[in-house]
Amino acid sequence: FVGRLVSHKGLHVALEHISKLEGNVRLEIAGPIEDESYWRECRELMEALPPNIDVNYLGVLGSDDLQEALRRADLFMLPTRSENFGHAIAEALAAGLPVLISDGTPWRGLEEAGVGWDLPLTDAGGFVRALETMLGMDGAALRALKARATAYADEHARDPARVEANTAIFREAARQRP
Repeated sequence: FVGRLVSHKGLHVALEHISKLEGNVRLEIAGPIEDESYWRECRELMEALPPNIDVNYLGVLGSDDLQEALRRADLFMLPTRSENFGHAIAEALAAGLPVLISDGTPWRGLEEAGVGWDLPLTDAGGFVRALETMLGMDGAALRALKARATAYADEHARDPARVEANTAIFREAARQRP
């Protein structure tokens, strides 16, 4: 999980979903704490997790440390309410991570592309099934999934329409900057 630690990004949703898993799970969280009361709520959820779930807060990571954290991971999970683009999602895919995200982002059709899942936040069962799929995957299947994620990210990074749409987001942000 990489993102600002605010309710909108859905760390609490991720914690609720992983609490239902039976296999050994390690969740690493990276990002700034922007809402202290929300972070306290998430820590309470972490403390209530069963012993097969290990959670580690990494803090705010620099680029090199973030890339290292992504290389260690097998899945990127961001059950966000919405994203204009989802740069963390693009970064995870480029690092070879399949993604498990909400359908509130432009990243759609991930299961059909064989690189992850984009599910409605109301589909708790779907999130848990996707996580169970990842837990049950053998090494060869995981390597193939990661290779598809990298290829998918590369294909999208070269798409002129996507490049222009992403550039427009940054132009608009620069215009709004005081």
